[in-house]
Amino acid sequence: RAISDDISVCCPRGSKLIETLNGIKADMEALCGLQLTPSKCAYYCPPGQRMTEQDKPEWLRPGKDEHGNPGVSIVGAPIGNAAFTRAWISRETTKICQQIEQTAWLIGKEDSHAGHMVLKMSLQRRYNYIMATNLPQFTREGAKKVDESLQKAMMSVYGVNLWDTSQTSREGQSEPSFVATRAALPCKYGGTGVERTTSIVDSAFVNSVTHCISRFFTIPVASSGVAGAAAGPGQADRDAQVGLFDHLRPLFG
Repeated sequence: RAISDDISVCCPRGSKLIETLNGIKADMEALCGLQLTPSKCAYYCPPGQRMTEQDKPEWLRPGKDEHGNPGVSIVGAPIGNAAFTRAWISRETTKICQQIEQTAWLIGKEDSHAGHMVLKMSLQRRYNYIMATNLPQFTREGAKKVDESLQKAMMSVYGVNLWDTSQTSREGQSEPSFVATRAALPCKYGGTGVERTTSIVDSAFVNSVTHCISRFFTIPVASSGVAGAAAGPGQADRDAQVGLFDHLRPLFG
């Protein structure tokens, strides 16, 4: 399955894997004029399984992070054991927090309105994809750090952290807790449109699963041939949109 320039292959170990990967490599070069970069190719074996040198092409290496935790990253999402996933999310969270704080400071000092629009439309959204593609138990801690960076961004853009009741009370607000709650509301309800990342950790993942659940199953697609023409043998199978369960079938039988 290919998404943009990321290609994932789910296949049993051994001769079938070697044949499949070498076939993909040869087809890409022959049909598209493209070459795989071996240094960017890696494999991940589920827990309890082991890959030997005889089970794979010689150019394929094991995926792992700097701590030796097994796993790979596909389409901006980690696939590996719990330690790999936590470490990957931690690294990405650090990058996102740095981007939020630096961008808000650079734009906020030039134009507060532009800073507000960037904060509302872009900066607060950068962690959403990670929350949507990983279990909440892995993303909750990172969401707290993102909220801390969003509060620093508010200082750069608004000159005050609207979520900090101690700051808004010093600004003369008689109900600072109300100000903090209202600030996280959409603009049409009188808020800033900047919501707390920690408030959507669970819903982001559930919404993602709900959106993708129809893709778990293979969906037959009608042949686009000439009306009345008989479909060739196996045409329905070739036209079907292969679901996740069938995509993973080679791994589990």
